[in-house]
Amino acid sequence: MNIVEREVCVKKLIDKTDYLNGRIWACEPISIEEIEDAIRADLACLLPYNTVKDEAEPDGGWRAYHIARIACLARSEIDESFGHWRIKISVDSESSAVTIEEGRHRVIAAFVRGKLTVKALIYEHADGDYGRMF
Repeated sequence: MNIVEREVCVKKLIDKTDYLNGRIWACEPISIEEIEDAIRADLACLLPYNTVKDEAEPDGGWRAYHIARIACLARSEIDESFGHWRIKISVDSESSAVTIEEGRHRVIAAFVRGKLTVKALIYEHADGDYGRMF
């Protein structure tokens, strides 16, 4: 497996992963309009998903949490440092799978902000071909 740091096209990443459909978070689909409404409502910033995912369902439910989390991240510049919370993407060209292993909310927030690219660590499996996939 190769691990490479790259600038990734946000739009292509959103198209290949489609996390707004809600399946990964076991909720109904989330629309960009709902996120934009949450941005305008200036919802309080929430803890990262990895720190709360095993806790009891938050007030308003998990779907509302994900909308608020994305909105909070979209309101401010996304930290793209390669510290503890990096955006990590797995690419497997054999199965045509692209998975955001870490940073789903941040990638969607970057899309909502109109950002063209994000820095990410790309985990290419032995058969992975980032260039062909993107």
